[in-house]
Amino acid sequence: MSAEELVEKEKKKQKTGKEEPKEEQLKILAASDIHGDLKQIEKLAQQAEDEDVDLVVLCGDLTLAEQSTDNIIGPFVKKHKKVLLIPGNHESVATTEFMAELYDPGARNIHGYSVKYKDVGIFGAGGTTNVGPSAPMTEDEMYG
Repeated sequence: MSAEELVEKEKKKQKTGKEEPKEEQLKILAASDIHGDLKQIEKLAQQAEDEDVDLVVLCGDLTLAEQSTDNIIGPFVKKHKKVLLIPGNHESVATTEFMAELYDPGARNIHGYSVKYKDVGIFGAGGTTNVGPSAPMTEDEMYG
């Protein structure tokens, strides 16, 4: 908040005798490139609980080449965390949808969709094609 905004807020408080309502905050834990590492998932789920996050956003590469979908979402849902999923280049949209449906209503695939949570908009634009070790890109291809 700028100095001018603080001054205006204080003037308003003095005129009305009331403080402005506090803005609702949103605490998000975002992670990606987990690649089926169950130890890392357990650590992240515990962190989400310890830090009392409102929302977990898993931003792709949750699996390793479409394998190891077991127990990726469950540890978060068991701790009563809402989970948004976005596919990466290591899983298809169908695999991401499968994982979300497995834990519905605790998890949701937002690829191609937007959601609003506590006045914060989040858009899911996941996945990629033809990148990685099997199809390296030059800097010109990456940055035009």
